Amino acid sequence: MHHIFHHTRRAFILAAISPMLALTALAAPVPIINPGFEELNVTLRPGEQTSGAGGAPIGLPETPVTTRWQFPFTPNGNTAQSGVLVPGWRTANPGLGSLAGVLNPNVLVNRNGVDTPWMTGYSGNHIATAQAAFMQQTLSTQVQPNTTYTLTFLAGIGITDSEYTPLIQLLAAPDLTTFATPSVPGVEFLARYEGGPIRQPQFGAMHSFSMTMTTPATLPPTLQGKYLAIAFLGSDGIPRTNYDDFHLDATPVPTPGTFALLAIGAPCTLRRRR
Repeated sequence: MHHIFHHTRRAFILAAISPMLALTALAAPVPIINPGFEELNVTLRPGEQTSGAGGAPIGLPETPVTTRWQFPFTPNGNTAQSGVLVPGWRTANPGLGSLAGVLNPNVLVNRNGVDTPWMTGYSGNHIATAQAAFMQQTLSTQVQPNTTYTLTFLAGIGITDSEYTPLIQLLAAPDLTTFATPSVPGVEFLARYEGGPIRQPQFGAMHSFSMTMTTPATLPPTLQGKYLAIAFLGSDGIPRTNYDDFHLDATPVPTPGTFALLAIGAPCTLRRRR
């Protein structure tokens, strides 16, 4: 009898948790090209930054950019590179000295007589860095109804910079070619990071952030057929914010009938075991 009860209880527990397991399994990553800014055709040298980014939708040619060094970094005799390709991501004026690009932050900066890393906690060799300029990527995935989107990313401020809030937005772009930023006609706002600024004690390290939004069960006409887009800004002026390792998950929202159907399985299983 004890043996039968043990298996009956286990079957009941498994049936009870099956709705949660099923919902977890439904979460799926949305493809992002070059999510960690490592897929350049060159390796940037410490302190070297691209002058913008000229990524393009699949099937279209990328726009090559050049490199430069920006405060507090110096070239140390290195010449700038040209013909640099940054897949996926775009800035408004690639190659024209845009205040956003991809950076190799592996530099020591003298702080009070001590050589200190300008940035830690990033992955690979590169991060994105931005001041008063947008960098964005329009994804090849269209906005879906009744779906929860969760965007996670790393953000940080170098030890020589000033406090600012990560300015990240999820947008809906009308097509794959439009440079999708909030002020562009046809681009719809979905969500933004609502947290506070990165404070001075946190400088010099990348930190994990996330933001979540859920689309309505029926998409309004302004969102139908539009593409998900990620856009970030460094600041409204001189402050600089750095980003790395973007990841976007899409999870369909279960309908009330889904929970009811799964819940019915628990008592039915219990009766069968008896």
